[in-house]
Amino acid sequence: GCRVSEVASLKLSDVVNDKDEVNDIIFLSAEQTKGSDSRRVFVNTKAKSAIKRYLQSNISVYNSVYLFTTQKSKRFDANTLQQLLKRLYARCSIVGATSHSGRRSFITKLATSGVSVRVIAELASHKSIQTTQRYIDINDELCGNAVKHKLSKELKRAERHKEWLGKNLPKSKQVRENQKQILELYTAIKCDYQSV
Repeated sequence: GCRVSEVASLKLSDVVNDKDEVNDIIFLSAEQTKGSDSRRVFVNTKAKSAIKRYLQSNISVYNSVYLFTTQKSKRFDANTLQQLLKRLYARCSIVGATSHSGRRSFITKLATSGVSVRVIAELASHKSIQTTQRYIDINDELCGNAVKHKLSKELKRAERHKEWLGKNLPKSKQVRENQKQILELYTAIKCDYQSV
């Protein structure tokens, strides 16, 4: 979820600790971020593996202050890194991708996984949840997960009602009719949930 400018400003010491291990959390100073506030970046297992491979294949990085450098061993600026990413996307035949696509994908993937928008905003270093919401691409998977989650909740509630009704046998005709409607609702919800 880093911005290109944040990636360009990463120092080797931000990413790798004294034991030559990739840090679980990267701490970015206010000078390295867009909003002039320091922030934390959590590094998942896949990213750690990619960073380790990069470090093993590019030993010269250890002679540099910055994690990513140009062919002349200079620090990338954000614009140069954006141009490099654009060329890499083109080589991989990824049409329409920009340096910001990875960040947008990161945010959308978290949303698709059911992560709260408030948590996503924190991870993306957005001060406003509205900004985060603009990043989230609505897709079929996100909509399907929303329906499954809602139906799952309804199914659990209907199962509790069914259990309660089984223990409390109704006496009046109206209560028996209500019980029948709840059981029909339970069956309908269960069928909908299983078909999603």
